[in-house]
Amino acid sequence: MTLLSPDDRSALISALRPPLGMVLGQAVATTFTLDLETAMSIPIAFARGRSQDLNDPISVMEALRDCRDRIDIFCQAGAIRPPTTQSTLFAFLEPMITQVWQRSRLFHPKIWLLRYDGPLGSRMRLLVLTRNLTADRAWDLAVSLDGEVDPKQRRDRSLPELVKWALSHTKGPALGPRRQERLQGLLGDAARTAWEKPADAWEVTLHALGVGLPNTLKLAGTRALVVSPFIQADGLDLIKARTHVVVSRPEELDRLDDAALSRIDARVLNEAAWLSEGGEDNQLTGLHAKAYVIEYDRRAWNILGSPNATRPGLVGDRRANIEFAVTLEGSKRDFGLDRWLSDDSLGHLLVDYDRQSPSALDETSEALESTLSSLAGVSFSARAAADGDAWSELVWPEESLLYPSTQQVGVELLTTRGRRQALSNGSVDAVCFASLTIPEVTPFLILTVEQDGQSASACLRATLLDDVPERLDHVLMGQVDTAEKFLRWLLMLLAEDPGAGFLVPLDEERSGGSWLVQAQQRGLFEAMVTGLADHPEQLHLIERFVDKVLSSPDNRQVLPEGFVELWQVVRTALARGTAA
Repeated sequence: MTLLSPDDRSALISALRPPLGMVLGQAVATTFTLDLETAMSIPIAFARGRSQDLNDPISVMEALRDCRDRIDIFCQAGAIRPPTTQSTLFAFLEPMITQVWQRSRLFHPKIWLLRYDGPLGSRMRLLVLTRNLTADRAWDLAVSLDGEVDPKQRRDRSLPELVKWALSHTKGPALGPRRQERLQGLLGDAARTAWEKPADAWEVTLHALGVGLPNTLKLAGTRALVVSPFIQADGLDLIKARTHVVVSRPEELDRLDDAALSRIDARVLNEAAWLSEGGEDNQLTGLHAKAYVIEYDRRAWNILGSPNATRPGLVGDRRANIEFAVTLEGSKRDFGLDRWLSDDSLGHLLVDYDRQSPSALDETSEALESTLSSLAGVSFSARAAADGDAWSELVWPEESLLYPSTQQVGVELLTTRGRRQALSNGSVDAVCFASLTIPEVTPFLILTVEQDGQSASACLRATLLDDVPERLDHVLMGQVDTAEKFLRWLLMLLAEDPGAGFLVPLDEERSGGSWLVQAQQRGLFEAMVTGLADHPEQLHLIERFVDKVLSSPDNRQVLPEGFVELWQVVRTALARGTAA
């Protein structure tokens, strides 16, 4: 178990990195809220043998391109945050993201399930998180379990049933047959995985709540610790114990009535501890960890995962939220309240709660969020079409939009922010975005609801019909637009060994020709020849790129001096290999 502090932004990427000598085979993630910028950084964790610089668009693009068929992310429809940056690289995320929606229920689990492949076999990993796939700076918890597939292992249905539920409640584009087949293979492996127990743990149990399985959470004992950013009295009532220590956000505790507060020992995070841990310049959002520590006799159960201390979070029936958690069972000495509340764990971060008057709710803000959540249940479609030398994109809802007459609803493309168009109430009318370049065509829409000067927005993935042929190739060309970037991408594409030495930075004053001399000296030609035998698909990608550059006189400067002659030799060999 790991306590994730607000300043530990690289913790997830580190936890996802494959074991030594292995590569990512397949992965699936679930989250409630999704931040596209954070999702775009994840494939860097799997960029074996390539640059892992998050600030380098070429590194990020190549990592995305390499992993886009091996990662699936399920999230709550309407909970994709509009990014703060504008990048055509979001196009590489499109096939990875599937939206999930059911009226009056939230899709709230936060996990990563991964299979790593190597020369000696495969290895499984499960991350059970309390953190969404966002860059929020809050205190969170994570449990990482490694294991191997064992055909003799009793089949565990929790992970397969969780993803099965998500697949049956998709909103917008669904997974294609090949992606579903690969995903089912991963889930079959997970069902038969023998998970290694963390240090001092006696048993490990997985729980998928709200998907039709029995609720096996143990919530009764003599003493209980509840750590939850959101709490309700009826949720606390589900936790049966003589003593309740509750750690939550001050504003949540303020909303409890006196009777509920009298039954608990309430504590909050010490703001001074935040500053000492994270620095005065950090924008902290407080507590997001969720944990339940139940003691009985000499045993203790630690339940960690996505459920908040509310009835929809914990009850686990077919009307509740979809959640996922893991229970670690062990001795009271190693897993009990005293260990959790010691200064070596949470103790030094906590202070007693001081009751304040509940803050007034922003009714307009709540109304906007309610409308946005309702509209997220509507599927959108889009169609791209050539429009002279440019492109246009039609966007429309698949069913009538219904929202309060006091509000206004608009839509814009993720790639062309600021060109919002109004969507009519009670209508399925289409809106048209014209004068687009090919990389600006996108299925990612931003839906915005406005009222009384306030607004709320969410990103949605529409079903894109009549997509532009080879759109991703045009996105690639938009990123690789200089000779230096071309050679950096080329060497990254062909690199197999992290120690190959291709990616040594050159002085900015050097020309593309100097880059080519350096690249030849470091084995570019040899790397291409090796690619002919081991990775011809990479050479075909380069071939398409070079052909597009050569067909456009304005782009020829992207190819360094001397490269065309070198490429002709490789291309001839590639053609012979394809013919053979």
